[in-house]
Amino acid sequence: MKITAARALPGQFRMIVPFKTANVVNEVLGLTHVVIETDEGLTGYGEAYPAFEVTGETQAGVVDVLENYLFPALIGAEIDSRQSVRDLKQSYDPDRAPQILAANPGAKAAVDMALLDLLGKKEGRPLCRVLNPEAPAELTLPLTGAVGIMDSVEAAVAVGRLQSDNGLTRLKVKVGLDLEHDLKVITALRAALPETSLCLDANQGWVTWEGAARFFERLGEGVVEYVEQPVLADDYLGFVELRNRFPLKLMADESVHTLGQARTLLQMGAVDYLNLKIMKHGGILNSLAICDLAAQYGVPCQVGSMGENVVASAAGAHLFLSHDNLRHAELIGWWVYDRPADKQLAAVDGRLVLPDAPGLGVDGARLLASL
Repeated sequence: MKITAARALPGQFRMIVPFKTANVVNEVLGLTHVVIETDEGLTGYGEAYPAFEVTGETQAGVVDVLENYLFPALIGAEIDSRQSVRDLKQSYDPDRAPQILAANPGAKAAVDMALLDLLGKKEGRPLCRVLNPEAPAELTLPLTGAVGIMDSVEAAVAVGRLQSDNGLTRLKVKVGLDLEHDLKVITALRAALPETSLCLDANQGWVTWEGAARFFERLGEGVVEYVEQPVLADDYLGFVELRNRFPLKLMADESVHTLGQARTLLQMGAVDYLNLKIMKHGGILNSLAICDLAAQYGVPCQVGSMGENVVASAAGAHLFLSHDNLRHAELIGWWVYDRPADKQLAAVDGRLVLPDAPGLGVDGARLLASL
C-alpha cells in the first residue's frame, strides 16, 4: 500500500490532578497526534508527547519536524511488510549512518507507531503479533501504578490506596526533592500497603551518587524493589559507584535514550534494569533493538511512560506483549486525563486490556472526535 497523506494534529490535554516529579510538574500536556493515510483506505495513528525535561522537545518543535522533515519522506512510500517499514524508517532515522535529523525522538516515535499501526491493519493482526507471532493470545498485561511527589504523606497514601483498590500490586513512588519527606512517604506506604511492591524513581533529583548514597543509607535493605535514575543522566560512573556500595537494584531511565547509550551502560555493568520508553527512543522498533541488546546481557527491561495518552499507551502495551525481556509496564498515563472520550483502553483488576483488533486497536473516528 502507498502512503498518500500525513497530518499532525496538536492539542492540549489536562490531567485530572497534577503529577509532580523531581524535575517537573505535569498538569496540561501538549500532545500531537499523527494521522497517515494510504491508497487502500487504511489509516494509521501515532502520538507524540514532547517531554521537554527528558528529550528537549516542545510541541511546536514536534509539529515542525513532522511537517517539514518526516512527512515529506513518507508520501509515496510503499509499505507492505515489517522490513518495508524498517527500510522507510532508515530514510529519516538511520541506525547505521550519520543521522539526517538528530534527536527529536517523540516526533519519530509518532510516525513509527502510525506506520506499524498501518501494517497491523493490512495484515489483519494486533501489532504485538506482527512484531512477534508468538505473542500472547490474550491482549492483557499487568500495570504498575505511580505516586507522584505529594505535599503530604496522607495524600501520597491515599493515591497509593486508590490504585491498590483498583487491583494494582506494584507502585512506583516519585522521590528526590526532600529526603525526610520521601522516607516518611515510603514508610507510610509500606505500612498501609504491605502486599504491594514499591519502587522508587528519583528522576535525577539526588544529582550525584553521594546524594543518592545519603538516601540509600537511611532507606535500608528489602524495602523497595529497585531505585530508578538516582543520578544525573550522564553520570554512568555514579551508577557504578552505587552498585558497588549498596545491594539495592538500580534502573536507568533518563540515562538511556539510544542503543549506543544502552550498550555503554550494559558493558559497564552499571544497572540492573532499563526503563524503555517509545517517546525517548524514537519508536517501537528502536525500543525493541535496545530490549534485544539488554536480553543478551541478562538485564530485564520495563516499558515506561512519560504521560502519553491512549494511542502511545496502546503502542507501549503492544511493545510489552511482543518481547519476553519486558517484565513490567507503566502505562497509566491515559487513565489520568480528563477527557472520557480518550479512554478507549480499559483497566480491569490491575491489568490493561487492549482491544482485540488489528494494529494498535485504536478507534480512529472516536479518537479524532475527541481531539
